[in-house]
Amino acid sequence: MTLILLGLIGGGLITYIASLNWRRAVMAALVIVVLEGVLRKWVLPQASEVIFFLKDFVLLGAYLSFFCNSSIPKKRIPYRDTIKLLLSLFTVWALVQVFNPALGSPIIGIVGLKNYFIYVPLIWLIPALFDSEEDLYKFLRTYLLILIPVALLAIAQFLSPPDSPLNVYARETSFGGVATIGDSGLVRVTGTFSYTNGYNALISTCFALLLPLVTREQPKVWLGLAFLELSLIGTTLFMTGSRGTAIKLIFILVSYVVVQGIVHFRTVLRFSINLVIPTLIAVFLLTYQYNAAFEAYASRVESNSDLPNRIQDIFLQPFTFSTEQQFGGY
Repeated sequence: MTLILLGLIGGGLITYIASLNWRRAVMAALVIVVLEGVLRKWVLPQASEVIFFLKDFVLLGAYLSFFCNSSIPKKRIPYRDTIKLLLSLFTVWALVQVFNPALGSPIIGIVGLKNYFIYVPLIWLIPALFDSEEDLYKFLRTYLLILIPVALLAIAQFLSPPDSPLNVYARETSFGGVATIGDSGLVRVTGTFSYTNGYNALISTCFALLLPLVTREQPKVWLGLAFLELSLIGTTLFMTGSRGTAIKLIFILVSYVVVQGIVHFRTVLRFSINLVIPTLIAVFLLTYQYNAAFEAYASRVESNSDLPNRIQDIFLQPFTFSTEQQFGGY
């Protein structure tokens, strides 16, 4: 109870500090998303649950500053009446479900409500976050630098035994220990994140952001850093043991090439040339330095035949879940 009280007091203070500059608060939240696992796993594991809400307090401060300050120009987000109706119905239904007796406690409903809606206001903040495309580019190239130390930590985790202090989760899982790639005994890396899914999401997001950056005219230093980041993504992908992440990266790559090929064919040529260097670096590292990662990953793919079903579940799972619940919940 004392820990919760201290968390609320600290959260209020963080909200106030964040409200002093909403732009910096939003950017800070993006950094906290990546680094909060460091606090949860190694610095303050006893306060793991409280730290989980840290970014929410930061965003709350940003929202209060943005929406309560009439001097900030707010761009209207265009949407059709149908979308407006659906969003309104979803909001009302979510509010009603907070008090669903099947949940066991309204607290669970409130946390669920937070998870659904805490990021929705960003659709108004993000358009006003940057004054120009150049500002957006400078922020992205700087923000993506965070991938380098996180990926290097992931490599260190992969080279360490499963019982190493580097390989821990924010909370103990139901199966105990840490996940490994098949039967190889090699860990599935988490980087700075609390669990494996976090790092998978990071490299997918960074990959999508890096593709347009490597086709942009920019100083050689920043282009070289982009090559390094792509190389680290290609290398650590196999250390995650995640087949779904590999499919995502392929889908992102193909989609980008197709769209750019239709709109700007020259961009595709420049992109293809620029992609050669990080690809060669990743292949070299996987062949001569981290061959165990590639072999373990390949073995997992070959020994499991459930990949088509897992891809199918991505689209069918909502309908499957709907058959297992009643109108008001489980």
